[in-house]
This record gives sequence, structure tokens and C-alpha cells, in this order.
Amino acid sequence: MFSIASSPDLYQKLPTLTIEGRGKIYYINKYESPYLAIEIAPQTWNPFNTECFFHHYFCIGNGKEVYFVNLYTQEMNVLSCDMYFGYFYKNKNKLYVASNSQLFCFSSNCQLLWESEKIAIDGVIVNAFLSDCIIVSCEIDPPNHWIEYQLSIYTGAVLY
Repeated sequence: MFSIASSPDLYQKLPTLTIEGRGKIYYINKYESPYLAIEIAPQTWNPFNTECFFHHYFCIGNGKEVYFVNLYTQEMNVLSCDMYFGYFYKNKNKLYVASNSQLFCFSSNCQLLWESEKIAIDGVIVNAFLSDCIIVSCEIDPPNHWIEYQLSIYTGAVLY
């Protein structure tokens, strides 16, 4: 339904949602027709910056913030990570956000369901989703001192 457009030529007269200044523009199509432009000031210091579509949301990880833009209403929610945004993961109708220190779980409407305790200092990576747990690698003493945890898929609590 929604996609990022490859050519901005048709987007000159579309509504533009500006987030935290100017710089990078995402041109959004709805059913392959020009729909919306989203402009954001990129936090170029974070090499993990990325974006994804999740249901009718456009999610942008930028610096230490994650922006969840409802593409129907153009309303936005923001998650602030303590140091930096890391990665997006999708599993069974949930969106997971990994930061430098925690894992966050969001519903299909991008509402926060739970957040883990601080389990890392410089990176959380999801290795696997199992039926009742999420296996994550956590960097606890940079550089290259990683440990593995199992988190409850229901609450984010550390199991092992």
C-alpha cells in the first residue's frame, strides 16, 4: 500500500510533514500515487539511521530518536533512546526497536507495549524470535564484549 518513491518530481505540491528541521526528504506513495513528503534533519553521526514501513506507519530511526508517523492522520509519536537508535525488527505483528541499551516492543498501532531493562551499554542485536522468548546479543563492555540474554517475548524481562 505505502512505498518510498524513487522520483521526487511529482511531489512539489504535496503536503510536507517536517520533523525536527530540514535535510532529508522521504517521498511517500500510497497505492503507487504521490501521497506525502516527510522531511527530517538527519543526525548523520548515527550510522544506524534507517526507516521502515510498519502497517500504516512510517518509522524513522534518526540519531537517538525514533519517529512513528501515522500515514493516515500524519500524527506522530516519538521514542527517545538514551544514547542512540540501533535497529528495527518485525515479528508477528509487532515492531521491535533496539537501542544502545534496551529493546522496545510496539503494537501494530505503534504503541509501546514494553521495554526491557538496560541490558547493554553499546548495542542490542536480536538474534532470534522463539515462541516465548527473544534471544539478544548485548555489548556490555566495548569493544567486542558481547553476552547473550533471553528476554520474555511478552514482557521484555530477562529470563536467562
